[in-house]
Amino acid sequence: MTQSGSAPKTDPQAGASPVAMQIRDSIVVVSADDDRFRAALDRAADLARAEKRPLILYDWDAASLLAAPVPTFWSGDGPGERPDGPMDPDELDKAGRARIASQVREYRAHGVTAGGWLPAEPGAEALAAFAMKNGASALVVPDDLPGVDKLAPKDENGRDRSDPTSPGSAIRIVRAPGSTGA
Repeated sequence: MTQSGSAPKTDPQAGASPVAMQIRDSIVVVSADDDRFRAALDRAADLARAEKRPLILYDWDAASLLAAPVPTFWSGDGPGERPDGPMDPDELDKAGRARIASQVREYRAHGVTAGGWLPAEPGAEALAAFAMKNGASALVVPDDLPGVDKLAPKDENGRDRSDPTSPGSAIRIVRAPGSTGA
């Protein structure tokens, strides 16, 4: 992926959808190698389309893999090996995350600017920290996600960033019906 200052590329399968994208102001949704989070994915795609925001598929299972989901500074071939932003479908395929790549392609084909993210740390707290640190506008999660009740991203002063009355609030937590058990 390119940094936000670079000119966006286009993905031939997504028409004019930009491949280069930022996480800031995007909608982050929990995704997986199967369809157990389909309701959350579809709810997030509807929000992204309605609000004209990018959609970031956060791979819930990636951090539980035995190896790092993407090359690290030490294991990569150079400084450009670890993507610095959301990954496009080809990058996801190269990282061994074909199902997430397929989901990204699916949403792009339906007019949503989408990319994937492979976290290195597992759990709901890492998800909330990712969304807050990167300035996401919304976080869409299944209501039965482990740790969902702890998903109140905090700012640097410990204030709840999901509370609309909190100064500097920016992240909405949107709950979707639970996982399908796939």
